[in-house]
Amino acid sequence: MIVDIEKIRQGDEAAFKVLYTSLFPKLTAWASRFVCEDDALDIVQDVFADFWEKRATLEVNDLKKFLSKWVRNNCLNYLKHRAVEKEYAARMLIEFARDEYQASLSDDNEVFNELVNKDLREKIEAALTKLPARCAEVVRLRIFHDLEHKDIAKKLKIKDRTVESHFRNAAIKLRDDLKDLLTIMLLIKIL
Repeated sequence: MIVDIEKIRQGDEAAFKVLYTSLFPKLTAWASRFVCEDDALDIVQDVFADFWEKRATLEVNDLKKFLSKWVRNNCLNYLKHRAVEKEYAARMLIEFARDEYQASLSDDNEVFNELVNKDLREKIEAALTKLPARCAEVVRLRIFHDLEHKDIAKKLKIKDRTVESHFRNAAIKLRDDLKDLLTIMLLIKIL
């Protein structure tokens, strides 16, 4: 592949098309080592679009190496972002479990409330048995006692960051168990 970077810098679309046609399949295959094929296609497409927009200001000696590194970095950033999204969703499930449990305590129908509360607590406790003891204790204090992170840290005499770490680990490990449990709770509320 012989591509004149100066022509691309000056906006020569034909030179860019040569670059794109020759490197797109290789970069997509490279990106597919990190992410699924559909995401790889999107990431490589974005890299080429960004490259075209910034072409005049980029200092590039080896285009293939430069674009490969750019694709790799975008794949890693994408994976980090997905991990954050998954962790956030898991945390929201724990918060929803807490909200549901706390709401069940103040429901007007005492008999129904007692049954739901007992069943909900048993299911959450069963899920918590999969966690290390201290981690489970942190989640119990959050869900069943409605304590904030700083209050949990004081009560257990640990750092706020340690509480946060336990909570994050619990959220990830309990995601599937709580998702099933909360689906049941939503159905009960709807019915």
